Amino acid sequence: MSAAHKGRRGHVGVIGGSGGMPGAAILAATAAMRAGAGLATLAPGDPELRRALIELRPELMLATAEQAWKIPQAQVLVVGPGLVNADRSALAELNRDDARAMVWDASGLEHQDAGPAAGPRVLTPHPGEAARMLARLDRAGSWDSARVQSNRALAATRLAELTRAIVVLKGAGTIVAEADGARVRVAICTTGGPALATAGSGDVLAGAIAALLARGLEPWAAACAGVHVHGLAGDRSPQNGTLALDIADALALALDEASTGTAWPSGWPTQARY
Repeated sequence: MSAAHKGRRGHVGVIGGSGGMPGAAILAATAAMRAGAGLATLAPGDPELRRALIELRPELMLATAEQAWKIPQAQVLVVGPGLVNADRSALAELNRDDARAMVWDASGLEHQDAGPAAGPRVLTPHPGEAARMLARLDRAGSWDSARVQSNRALAATRLAELTRAIVVLKGAGTIVAEADGARVRVAICTTGGPALATAGSGDVLAGAIAALLARGLEPWAAACAGVHVHGLAGDRSPQNGTLALDIADALALALDEASTGTAWPSGWPTQARY
């Protein structure tokens, strides 16, 4: 039997869960642990978040008020799930100065600018969020949701070029794109189905990617593997009536299945810390 320790499995911090939406942050943190992170800490949001944690997820931890916008003990951050009325200056500073790997989702995407950040970033927009980001950042283009949907690979690649981040454009056939100078990489997910079309599914994806980053995968590999395993968890869930928490809870078995090679795309990296 090999030795394992929660500290070696990685520590994910989640900044979100404010404005009466504690569930989004809890889903992201739960997914991070189901995807193998040893520890998950949430920034203290509304009082509802603290009560929900105590009642629903006692394994999750809360940061102190002084740590709220940084969670320094975490190796990887998820920024944005359920984040309402955010401190713009604090988020800008976090993105500009903090070299830790981060997954930016939901309203956190509103604080992403053109050009490289201090460290690796994975952005997980749905088509509407991608369209708003492109409309704001791409002065040479004219983007809306319809154009993004009809040009998904182009939209993801262009957004990756502008932000110098890895972009996960969610939807049927989720696209992962990276554009670093002359190198452009695009991957299209072949897992996932109707079960993923439920509120909170994107929060689960963000947490899964963050866990794989914390466990040692490089950003491109973590994004691709997280998308694949998230889709696989959806495929293994009932196709009617599935909740996001069901998908999060299915991540552990999906990751086990994928890690054995029985459901892993040929050539995809699988090495992470256990």
